Formats: sequence, structure tokens, C-alpha cells
Amino acid sequence: MTSELNYDCLQNIFKIFEYNNDQDILFKCILVNRSWCESAMPYLWKDPFSIVRKRENSRKLLTTIISMFPFDKIIEEKLKLYEYELIHLNYKQSFYNYLNFCRIFKFAEFYGFVDKCAHAVTSKNVGKVSSILYISIYKIIFENCTEIRKIRISSLPKIIIKNQNFNNLSNLQELEICNFTTVKFFEKLVHVCKKIKKIRIITNAFNNSKELVNLFKVQQNLKIIHFLNDLNQCQIITEELSTQILLIEELIMKNFMFVQIKTLSNLKRLEFTFTLCSPQIVATFRNVTCPLLEVLKFHRDFPPLNVLAEFIEKTEGHLQCFYLESYSSMYPYPIYQNSDTQVLLRSIAKSCPKIKSLTTIFKLTEDLSFLKYLLSSCNELESLTLTNIEPIRNDEIIDDCETISKKLEKQLRIDGNWNVKHEMIEYTLYTLYRFFIEKA
Repeated sequence: MTSELNYDCLQNIFKIFEYNNDQDILFKCILVNRSWCESAMPYLWKDPFSIVRKRENSRKLLTTIISMFPFDKIIEEKLKLYEYELIHLNYKQSFYNYLNFCRIFKFAEFYGFVDKCAHAVTSKNVGKVSSILYISIYKIIFENCTEIRKIRISSLPKIIIKNQNFNNLSNLQELEICNFTTVKFFEKLVHVCKKIKKIRIITNAFNNSKELVNLFKVQQNLKIIHFLNDLNQCQIITEELSTQILLIEELIMKNFMFVQIKTLSNLKRLEFTFTLCSPQIVATFRNVTCPLLEVLKFHRDFPPLNVLAEFIEKTEGHLQCFYLESYSSMYPYPIYQNSDTQVLLRSIAKSCPKIKSLTTIFKLTEDLSFLKYLLSSCNELESLTLTNIEPIRNDEIIDDCETISKKLEKQLRIDGNWNVKHEMIEYTLYTLYRFFIEKA
């Protein structure tokens, strides 16, 4: 049976195992025969440090690595002083240089692997052993993993940055930076990495450094950028850095905002999380246009609805998904009562003929005619989620919840192709009523 499966079939099977993180099954697959081994090995070693959960497995992985690329004698002698013995295999018996299959490197998982290795053998000097292993294995990885496509960096030891030129990262396509590593790292990457497609920056101490600007500037295929932080105050990206995102296709920002940009001509996905939408942010939305935008999402706070309506009208009919988070635990719900929901609904109905998914707020007693117009205008709409922002007495909505759903079905003229659901979310003073419509 196994011999009848061609290469493409095996690839599809192993992709499923990889997606489900079934590393034990993948390991068994490489023992079936030579063909299965050759096909499964790249999936087994694609992200090697993420699958090591036990100390004994970490030791086995370490043994494999140092059998291919042994530590020098000085390092081994230091480990022996701390009562840490290394195990070597006869690497000449192996068919592969397994590190050639490594595509993903995540610093946190790598450090966890080293920590498990250090604890796997009884030692009174776990900290010192861990430090030696960490530097030594890191050096092996970055000297021999020539096909890394994705790397997640939280922090780097100065000795690593000083001694490494990172030339083997020339094929890097995804870079994730956590806690903002030293700018010296960016200086070296500028000369090596020019094929990055996606950059994620997750930090509470953002640094608009010249080195970061230069890293963005040299990228030839940059399509996706995420700026994320958990600070309550929105950080503004400098004009020099903002100009480097003009041609990207996806921009996701959490408590970040760009400045001095008039047009994002290639942008297809735009997503924001604002703790508080400041006047400066509102002004940016008034000035910028995204003519090819397909997905627009706001979490927590958002600009005034009339500003959003104007922004949506400038998407030139390409918008397919609009999401407006309908409530926030941080603010009392009545802050939305004065929102001009009709302006927003009218703008979507007029400017978004291709919209398929819509989640927004509305006023139950005032907006039904605008919703009718929207449903008749947006023929491709498949999912509609509305949250009423008018205060309704709890006894009224509890008693008549089903009646309200039927009334909405009738007044909106929803036919048998739609499923209608409702949901109540109770707060101390207000009950939120959410109305879901989905095509069957």
C-alpha cells in the first residue's frame, strides 16, 4: 500500500500531520521506507524546538545536533567541570543534515529547549550549564541553518550579535520581534535580509530607530506589517518609518498609528485596536485613502461614525468585510448612544456592493429603513451582525426577545435563505441585544 502513494499524496498527508502538530506520527512515518522518510523529514524538522516538551526528548535532540556539529574541546571541558556529560552518535550513519530542513526559529521555544537540556542531567550548576549550551547551540544553528524562513526574536545576547553576521538569514521571509532587541541586530540584518514579506513588532518599548527604518527600506517584497503593544496610550510611528509602509497589503496595529500618509494604494487588510481613539487618530482617518481595501476591522474604540463613513466611501467598492466591535468592557455602553449610525449604514449600502461580512452597531427604533436599503443594495452579503445601542428595559427585552427577532425578519424582508439568531448580554444598567443574520 505504501509504495502506491506518490510524492504529492505523501506531501498532502504530512501537511495534515504538521498542521495538527502530530510529531509522533511524523516520526513513525520516516521509519516506513526511504520514500516516506525523504518526504516526511522536512516536516519533522521544520520547527524542531517547538515540539520538545520533555527533558528526555530535549536531550535526544541535543545529541542529534552535536553529533552533526560537535562542540569544540574547550566547551566540552567546561561542561564536564559542571558535571554535564555530552552524548555523541556516529553521524556518518545518518542520511541527512537535519538542520538543513529547519525553516522556523523561535527564541522562546529555543531557550525552553536549552533549559530542559540543562535540567536533564543532574547538576549543581544548571544556570552555568544552560548559559554554555545556549551560546554554543545558538552558534551552531545560525551557522548551519541556511534555509530559515521565519524567526521570532525576543532578545539576543550581546556576544551573539557581536560574533554573528547572520548571513544564513538571507532567505528570511517572516520576522517577529518581541520586547525590541538591540538596534545592532537591525544593523546586521539590513545587509543580509532583503526578502522579508512579513514583519511583526510586539513591544511595550517601541524605538523609532534609524536602523529599523533602514531594515524596512531595503525590503523588496514586504507585504504585511503588524505593530502591536499593550500600552494604554497610542504610539505614533514617525513619518520616516510611515513612508516605508506605503505599498504593503496588510496592516494590523494595536495602539499604534501612522502619520503623514495620504494613500495606501495596495492595502487590502486594515485592522486597529485602540484603547482610546485620539483626535490625532481621527485626523489621520480623515486624510488617508485605501482604494483597494477589502477588510476593515476596529477593536475596542473607533473613530466617529461619520469619519468612518467618509473613509469607507473612499475604498472604491472593494470592501468585503467590515467589523466594528460593538461594545467594550472598559467603557460604559451609553457612550455610543449619540453615534450617527444611519450615516454609517447609508455609506456601506452605497459604497460597498461586494461586502460579504458586516458587524456593526445600530439603533433598533431608528435604523430599520436604512437596514432594508443595505440588504437590498448589498447582494453578496452573507453574514450580518448588529448590536442595538439603544437602552431597553430588561423586562421588555426579556419578555419580547423572540418577538423582536420576528419583527426584524419581517421588516427587513429576510427570506428563507437566511438564518436569524439573537443574543442578549446583560449589564447592570443596559441589556445589549445582538442580532445575527447568516445565509443558510
